[in-house]
Amino acid sequence: MNITFRGNRHITRIKIYLSTIVFLLVLNTLFGLDSNTEATPSLDRWFKTDPRAKQYSQSQSQIKSIFITASKAELPTWVLMEKLQEGASKHVPSPRLILGLNNELKRLKLAKSIVERYNIPYKDKNELGIKLKHLSLILMGGIEYNTIIQFLNADQKNNYGEEKIFSLFDLLVQIKSINRAITQSELLLLGLSILNSKLKAKSYSPIASIYLRAKASGLRDKTITSTIENVLKHGGGLVQLDYELRQRGNSR
Repeated sequence: MNITFRGNRHITRIKIYLSTIVFLLVLNTLFGLDSNTEATPSLDRWFKTDPRAKQYSQSQSQIKSIFITASKAELPTWVLMEKLQEGASKHVPSPRLILGLNNELKRLKLAKSIVERYNIPYKDKNELGIKLKHLSLILMGGIEYNTIIQFLNADQKNNYGEEKIFSLFDLLVQIKSINRAITQSELLLLGLSILNSKLKAKSYSPIASIYLRAKASGLRDKTITSTIENVLKHGGGLVQLDYELRQRGNSR
């Protein structure tokens, strides 16, 4: 989907969308549901007690099969339950709901393979579930598996740290939502320039707002990304980055 800026209403709409993404990622990190305490109702009980479940009675066996697969793979079934309840609330047709659950299952499997491959630490089963869901959101946000792998490989060589890596992933999801056409290789170059800069992890998120303002001023996406990379490469910070993009926008 190409985003065209035609006034403040369009900018506000994108800001609301970005805020929603950030809210979901932060909420997931801080308040992830505890799979050990059955924070969400079991699937069988949901079908018996929730009126919304009636619309999926004929698909119950298919849905249950997805949950069983997740359970056998030691994946957090509460993430699937959230997806199921969300779809039911919106009265999503059964084929689309099952597709959504299967896609979530695939993302969780990829997320677990990432955690295992790079020994991403977690203190218990609950925290593992939270991290798997976080990675699933990153994958769903358009950061592909191979791109994530390349960043984690870079982390092994340069020891950026988990906080910086995941803060970067969250930022790149926001940038991908602003510029749908940005490629994975462009995200990789941009991301590495941020990781190799003097910026701390807490300074990553504001880059999305700076990017959005630059795009609203009419600058081309490639101009924005190249400016970010150049400023950071030469030791600049957020203030200089914002200034340089404003100057380029004003000179148009």
